[in-house]
Amino acid sequence: MEKAIEINHSDTNANILKNADSAFSLKNYKETFELYSEALKAEPHNAHAILYRSFSSAMQSTAEEFRTEETNAAVIAALELQHNKYGDSQPYYDFCYDMITYMTLLSDHIAALCIPVTQAEVKAPPRFGANRNNGKKNPAPEQGSASRSGITGCCELCRNAVITALKQVTDFSGFSDDFWERTHTLIDKCCTYRERSKMQPDPELLNLLATVDGIKANH
Repeated sequence: MEKAIEINHSDTNANILKNADSAFSLKNYKETFELYSEALKAEPHNAHAILYRSFSSAMQSTAEEFRTEETNAAVIAALELQHNKYGDSQPYYDFCYDMITYMTLLSDHIAALCIPVTQAEVKAPPRFGANRNNGKKNPAPEQGSASRSGITGCCELCRNAVITALKQVTDFSGFSDDFWERTHTLIDKCCTYRERSKMQPDPELLNLLATVDGIKANH
């Protein structure tokens, strides 16, 4: 009788994650979403797969469908899992650095979908004016509402990610200066996106920006 071949599932999953990471670096987000999903079937609590699967989904957002809500929950879960596993140690600090890096790319992607549409709608005359058939006027729709919704979701995602990343930490010395600079830039961008979209400043974003700058100054 032939001896059964033992399959090392951990090695198999490691190869799936390696292929997913490679595809992610090439911006093949549909493929990476599928690969990270496959990896999570074997390791449902793999923080890396959870985080990058969520980014892969969100980077496929369109002006008609923003995927920030599902990404929000996934990023929070991934950060909590990573800190529960490693605590205030270098693997967690590195994880947060990567998260901020890709969150910045994601926010740029969402903003590119939203802001040009918002600005065009603000400048354009109402699309619903006098009806040529009966002379009645229909009320103009709220200008840029969908685009502003995308910006709002994006800013909430970024804000919650930064808050979650920091609230679990007691030793901030492990974060590099570059991490603080990137985090400041991310939050500042969100404030700018709101401004360019003709939205009111978000006090929570402004407070978070001050908090980040304060922590950096003291460490």
